[in-house]
Amino acid sequence: MNLRQFFERYGVSLGVLAVLALLVAIVPGNTTQSANQVNPTAAGGTGAGGAGNVTAGPGGAAAGSGAAGTAGGAAGSGGTSGGSAASPEAVAGTDVVFGQGPDCRPDGRQRGYSLYMPPCVQWNSTNNGGATAPGVTDKYIKVIRWLGFQDDATKAILRAYKLSDEDSVIKRSYDAYRAYSNHHYQTYGREVIYEDYNASAVSENDEAMIADAAQIADKQPFAVIVGNPAAVMPTVLASELNARGILCVGCTVSLSTDYYRENPNIIAGGLPSANDYCEQSAEYIGKRLNGKPAIYAGDELNPLQGFKTKPRVFGLMYLNGARGKVDPEGERMRKLCEASFAEYGVSFAVQVSYLYDPGRNQNDVSNMISQFKNEGVTTIVPLIDPLSPILITPEATRQNYFPEWFVTGTGLSDTTTAGRLYDQNQWRHAFGITPLWVTWEDVNTSTGVKEYHDAHRNAAEGDEGVLCNIYRGVAQFLFTGIHMAGPNLTQETWKAGLFAMPPTPEGGGTAAHPYVYSTPDRPTSIKDFAEVYYDITQQGPDERGDFGTGMMMKTDQGARYQAGQWPGDDPHVYQGPAGGAIAVSDNPPGGGDPPHEQRPPYENEGMTGCLSCT
Repeated sequence: MNLRQFFERYGVSLGVLAVLALLVAIVPGNTTQSANQVNPTAAGGTGAGGAGNVTAGPGGAAAGSGAAGTAGGAAGSGGTSGGSAASPEAVAGTDVVFGQGPDCRPDGRQRGYSLYMPPCVQWNSTNNGGATAPGVTDKYIKVIRWLGFQDDATKAILRAYKLSDEDSVIKRSYDAYRAYSNHHYQTYGREVIYEDYNASAVSENDEAMIADAAQIADKQPFAVIVGNPAAVMPTVLASELNARGILCVGCTVSLSTDYYRENPNIIAGGLPSANDYCEQSAEYIGKRLNGKPAIYAGDELNPLQGFKTKPRVFGLMYLNGARGKVDPEGERMRKLCEASFAEYGVSFAVQVSYLYDPGRNQNDVSNMISQFKNEGVTTIVPLIDPLSPILITPEATRQNYFPEWFVTGTGLSDTTTAGRLYDQNQWRHAFGITPLWVTWEDVNTSTGVKEYHDAHRNAAEGDEGVLCNIYRGVAQFLFTGIHMAGPNLTQETWKAGLFAMPPTPEGGGTAAHPYVYSTPDRPTSIKDFAEVYYDITQQGPDERGDFGTGMMMKTDQGARYQAGQWPGDDPHVYQGPAGGAIAVSDNPPGGGDPPHEQRPPYENEGMTGCLSCT
């Protein structure tokens, strides 16, 4: 039985867990060297160059839904700096000087494999202030690693399709990246330690999640992280932790500005917010598609529809919840997109919502496609989860309906991994935008593999796990805030330090490096997009390294655009590698990781101690 047949037969029995596991398979792992020096003292008003951590949709129902607003003077649309975010020195205190110190590399960043390392630091003291916050002492920083519930059958199928790892592998990788980070980021004499907390019930049990939040609060941690990205943290738990004043790092992804305003202790991580998805999609469509014929539709499969000669008619398809339960974030995103598209004079002929429940709502799927077909929609704009199109796209083919599918980047619809599961007669007409980057051909060139084997020098190839690059992203995001906060570590200085980190790369994103920073309103990292299309003829590895046919291609060698930068000419899609399209590369435009020499082995393989621990 293949994965598509599995979901058609068993539907929601895997459900959201597999969505989340797919999501974690694609965190930023390629990093490139910047020729520019970091100037931390001029960083006031910029956001933070977050680590590109993508924690498997742990923000709730819709993987890939999200929002971005403007933060009080931090960063507005387009990634330009505002004016009120604190500089690193203002956050960290007078005994910390950024841009110098014993662990600087030539670009002014802390020594390490990743381009996204924070500015290097000179700490002119040995006194860190002791117990500055709950979970913080003069020697340790306690972080809870929350482990969501998974049954054995779910674990087995996820591992079979390289969507998760054995529990022991996940724990070993988390510990390796914790050790690596303790020895490469400045933690001011304190070692970060993890304490595991196992969820008491399934994530859909709101009462149990509220009780778990209370128990976690009783442990007085400094922060909470998700300990297995294939097991999502529900929004009710994240919100309850926020209400108790607990910092939740990477506990959600791509939710709305309103959500993050309501929950300021929830710092999301990698993928863009809902506002970013809507604003960027609206700009691209408004500038490049609106008012023009739907020339990428499938008239060759049904000449009678005649879409290629008709001005485009747009329809919105949006995820509005799961398992019979409506999620308000879905409706928030719909309104955000409706308003963003209206700014470019674009309206939707029909808007159709669905609840995630693959395999159990075929009548709903049929009706949804019928509505788009009956309204003459030439171009569907989907705000979706990764798996529902496994059922939706074949239904469109059954109804002899072959529209354009505009890829918004939500729900991993912009990945090769997901695209290969969809009806190829439909997805060959998929194109649009993505916040993702050009990934590696050989995972051994990725940052996650190199950092793991820096911590575990004698480990065998593959010990790091198939999702190593998401595991390391969790640590990078957590340690970046600690490094930037300085010795007076509190939840507020952690956030202020993160928001004061310079945008990275300087000058904007490259093929392998999204432009990243975080702000209070938009505590998601990636702030730029690339143009993509799905090519059914190309072969290569997907985001997990599995070789196959069908690739999500990035045009113009992976060029990236911030809000306001999209050109107004026709799309550059379906031109193939000869026309500049690229999917994977171990030497992408802009380069790979900066040079980094391994230090002498850490004591006990790095499992104890830190860079400045005595």
